[in-house]
Amino acid sequence: MGKNIFLKGVMLMVGISGLIVLFFYVAGMEHYPKFFPFLPVYYVLNSIPLCLLLNDFSKKKTEAPSLKKLTLLKLVKVIGAITLFVAGLVIDKSTVVPFLVVFVIFYIAYSVFETKLMLLFSAKKA
Repeated sequence: MGKNIFLKGVMLMVGISGLIVLFFYVAGMEHYPKFFPFLPVYYVLNSIPLCLLLNDFSKKKTEAPSLKKLTLLKLVKVIGAITLFVAGLVIDKSTVVPFLVVFVIFYIAYSVFETKLMLLFSAKKA
């Protein structure tokens, strides 16, 4: 179950990345944020611990993760996202608006993916 969910998350990030690159190809690559490739990689890497945790629980290898552990995962995600956001703005000042838009798209997409995982987790727990 965890591998399926992880693959769905990877497919989501690859699909969004492809659409964004296609958009910048059509709109003009001069607006392409240089820090863009780090966004999908960050969110894919960020989903690994959550998927592993869910996989272990779904196979009944471990007890249900505590609220403290889930909150810690979310905190790490938010701190990493803020760090990535600030780094993207500082490193490439010429494409601030496109980077901001792309960052928000990825953040919302990952948040929806993470919420679906939590709903699956809570349904499995009940």
